[in-house]
Amino acid sequence: MTAKVDIDDIQAIVLTGYAHLNEAVYIFLHIRNGERARQWLQSVLPDIASAAAWPLDARGKPIKPQTRINIAFTHAGLAALGLPEDTLASFPTEFREGPANPARAELMGDRGSSAPAHWELGGPATEEVHALVMLFAATPELVEEMKARHLAELHAMDCVRILVEQPTSRLAEGKEHFGYRDGISQPGLLGTTPPGPGQELIQPGEFVLGYENEYGLITPMPEPQALGQNGTYLVYRKLEQDVEAFERFLEEQSGGDPQAREWLAAKLVGRWRSGAPLALAPDEDNPALGQDARRNNDFAYAAQDRAGLRAPLGSHVRRTNPRDGLEKDPRLSLIASRRHRIIRRGRPYGPPHSPQTARQPRGILFVAINTDIRRQFEFVQQVWMNDPKFDGLQTDKDPFATNHDGENTLTIQRQPVRRVLRGLPRFVTTRAAGYFFVPGLRALEFIATGAPDVKTV
Repeated sequence: MTAKVDIDDIQAIVLTGYAHLNEAVYIFLHIRNGERARQWLQSVLPDIASAAAWPLDARGKPIKPQTRINIAFTHAGLAALGLPEDTLASFPTEFREGPANPARAELMGDRGSSAPAHWELGGPATEEVHALVMLFAATPELVEEMKARHLAELHAMDCVRILVEQPTSRLAEGKEHFGYRDGISQPGLLGTTPPGPGQELIQPGEFVLGYENEYGLITPMPEPQALGQNGTYLVYRKLEQDVEAFERFLEEQSGGDPQAREWLAAKLVGRWRSGAPLALAPDEDNPALGQDARRNNDFAYAAQDRAGLRAPLGSHVRRTNPRDGLEKDPRLSLIASRRHRIIRRGRPYGPPHSPQTARQPRGILFVAINTDIRRQFEFVQQVWMNDPKFDGLQTDKDPFATNHDGENTLTIQRQPVRRVLRGLPRFVTTRAAGYFFVPGLRALEFIATGAPDVKTV
């Protein structure tokens, strides 16, 4: 039996992507004075959004909030706030090391232009990141008001340095800069929400600490329990997208044929740009299907497309969530897939691509929620996305993986002869990264009021 999840104590970003709040800004902080930073944290605690159900109006409809705030800390940030050494040592290795660790960066494929040495934030050449404050709002004016208020409070407390203010605004139709509808396939948590069609309900311990995971165990969490319970880990990656390189590649490979161009774009991802999955619409786009949340995620691979004749075995969505198509036994494949799911909370940054804005940077602020960074996010990135031998392939990596510069291929399975696309250029470059702990609300109070040995950095 799945334990009841204490949603009132979980930060809301874990269970909702704030679909109605199109504007956001991520503020990265370096803590200079731990004692005053704890005082600031105490003052902001009432504003931190929990996952509790929204109040209802007189007609019984939820009253959607117009602003939300959530907060997370790096391992170094928790140290700067004064958590004792034995508590800091109880966090998992990958969180303590962080994504800029040379061995971890190599596993993630962050090399070349994506190497930590070139990062804008979180790398060895940048000032140490301690905290991430995430502000969400319904309008640009509201998010600017929120930012001004919180930055004024931080300046008044004189406890941090503002490292980066990263704005983000959703694009039209929920798309990202390459033109695909984003965020379609998301797992749900058992005991918190009813499933949507085709949606996997995963044990809550995969995404919230203190509950049973897909192995039937409690995922290890930091000590004491007051700190770990109802917390989770957040992976942040700023991924710059080269839209011109992507469109140029499609143009060259399709010979300028618009229909062939869109067919190829769908084969790279495993979905048409409308969001319609190739598993259900293999021959032509079906925009109505792509927009239908009851149908666009309701499919599997084993029965109809095990050989990849619809969605190529190496396509992006198939690699990041193989569903029942990875093992000979579909049941075993589903078990394996469920043990490596993440919740994605990514948002685009930068202006939509146009001739006037072509030189401006743009991309995805990728955010993943998981309780075991190594087994979930890092496994997906290393084993499913970056491994050229994924699912019987030989030289293919994920088309959007960051560790290839012209040597990658994509095999498109088809009859009678497969097609192999060679020399895929780098479409995505890692510009920043960080591993953060997202405490529950009671844990935030514990950090703000109960941590001894506060340091001044």
